[in-house]
Amino acid sequence: MLLALLAGGLPLIAAMATNTLHQRAAPRVVVSLFVDKATKGSSVMVTDESKTKIYGHSCASALALGSLNIAYDVDQYGSGTLRIGSAVYTVHSDPALSGGIECGIIYDDSETHVNCVAPWPAAGPELVELPTSATRQPCLDDHLSRRAAFELDEVAADAPFTSRDVHPESPAGQSGKRQVTCMPVPVTRLVGNGNPHQNFQHTQLSENMECKAASQCVVGYMQSKSFTIGWQASAAVAWFAGGFAVQESWTTGNTYECYGTKGQKVCIKYRTAMTAYTVNSGSYWACNGATTWNPANIIIWSPNRNNKGGGYYCEVGAKCIEQGQRWLQTEGHGVRAGGP
Repeated sequence: MLLALLAGGLPLIAAMATNTLHQRAAPRVVVSLFVDKATKGSSVMVTDESKTKIYGHSCASALALGSLNIAYDVDQYGSGTLRIGSAVYTVHSDPALSGGIECGIIYDDSETHVNCVAPWPAAGPELVELPTSATRQPCLDDHLSRRAAFELDEVAADAPFTSRDVHPESPAGQSGKRQVTCMPVPVTRLVGNGNPHQNFQHTQLSENMECKAASQCVVGYMQSKSFTIGWQASAAVAWFAGGFAVQESWTTGNTYECYGTKGQKVCIKYRTAMTAYTVNSGSYWACNGATTWNPANIIIWSPNRNNKGGGYYCEVGAKCIEQGQRWLQTEGHGVRAGGP
């Protein structure tokens, strides 16, 4: 009798296990928002978690996927709500405070970015990747480029730079004695036009401010440091401006404020605009006027004069790591070919 009951219960147990697996397999999506503060324009995009498949996109702060409406309602700092169908979530990095989603926020004086990972409603329409032709709305390319801001600090902070203090000094002021004994002088030249590109070095200036139970908190100069960002290179080389409007170092300053709300973590970050250009290193022999060049190319990153193209911004969420954290951005929004 017991065996019969157990056998009879197996289909039920199997069905329960299958249902549990189905619940666990519920898809999660990334709902990202970009707001241009100058034009008041917005765009919303829904992708899979790997951000390789686009399920929907609109040049507004709301989007309809079939019968399901998705809408952001946030302030200039990115704080507010995300509605997915009948569910309303708080934009927050902590799922316990958000209602079940995980969000990150980046903003400055000109734009706001919000990125939330959220569960897709069980009653929602099937997620279908949009064909390429359907995704070519006017603001999509810009949104895709700007979304890269959320991946910036996943780049290794110490690659591909080598330490600046291993670079030999520029060859100016070599003595006559050195010339007589034919000591080589380090020299640097552009490879072609240098193939200049605009890159950015990002630095977290402040400590992490935890808002905890406060309705709002602010991190400012009292919790921040000013950092001097020096030129860097992919190998040892004498610094060389290459004719570009660059300088050997730039000091960030720390006169900025960032705001967060209850339970959030907020920090101040800084974007130092760098020109990357390709050079050769070599040796000049003063006694006979000969110059020998190394075959390998080297990339130099030099801060733009007056930090043209850079500035402060705020980050809210889990990507506030620690004061002094730095990383290099070589792709995404703002990166382009050309000089400063």
